[in-house]
Amino acid sequence: AVLRIGGQEFSNIKLRCAQLRMTQQRIECASGELTLPNTPPAAARFTYFQQSKNFELVLEPAKDERWRLRSSLRQGQREVELQLENSQLARLNQWLPALAAHKLAAGANGKLTYATGNAGERLQTQIELAELSLSNSTGTIAAEKVAATLMLDAEQSQGLWSWRGQLDWREGEGYLQPLYIAKGGIRLAAQGVLDSRSVRIGQAKLAVAAVGEAEFSAEWDRVASAFQRLDIATSKIDLAKGGPLLIAPYLEQAGLPKFAFGGWAKIGATLVQD
Repeated sequence: AVLRIGGQEFSNIKLRCAQLRMTQQRIECASGELTLPNTPPAAARFTYFQQSKNFELVLEPAKDERWRLRSSLRQGQREVELQLENSQLARLNQWLPALAAHKLAAGANGKLTYATGNAGERLQTQIELAELSLSNSTGTIAAEKVAATLMLDAEQSQGLWSWRGQLDWREGEGYLQPLYIAKGGIRLAAQGVLDSRSVRIGQAKLAVAAVGEAEFSAEWDRVASAFQRLDIATSKIDLAKGGPLLIAPYLEQAGLPKFAFGGWAKIGATLVQD
């Protein structure tokens, strides 16, 4: 019938269970089939423990593809874990409008864990992405055949999230207007805090293969969608490779002529929004 998640409502959902076992301790479907709107049926099985209210749901939409969702209550803390095995993220587009707007597609392996209790909330993620592609309607963001690893650890207390994460983009094309990355080779590690107003990056390091490294800190105003402050300092940068990649697109966007780049440079800069 109807499923409600996070304020969204989905209708015409069907669950068929060929083998259903019900006892005072648990409800178990060992062999079932879940049908969502506009999607083929997926093999499904679940177990729900009535006293603890713990449950496990396993979906297998295709051969060698598995989505495993577990929820457990321990010492007053609810923990939800999602394991991905060759999972196709394009299946999420109909559930999450933000992803659908970017036409996200990728194969994913890894785990996402969310825990909540009296002490606050915690989110942990480690996911391997393969053949990732996406694009938005305006053409300002696009990616194709991206292979990457994403790690994130975040804790929330009294409305403030403290986080640290790492992105290792090994291969594939990416475009973030006006920058174009042809072969990946980018690693980003950062940590900071987030609240309803801003994102503050206290320490971050960006490495671009064959070009160099940069350390930076920043404050991003989420309401105004603009930097309030940005401090950056680079290592020794190879301008012959880094110039065409990181500098030329902005010069061309400003209508300036093309430049030839050579030599090395170290760059330090501070941007403050009045």
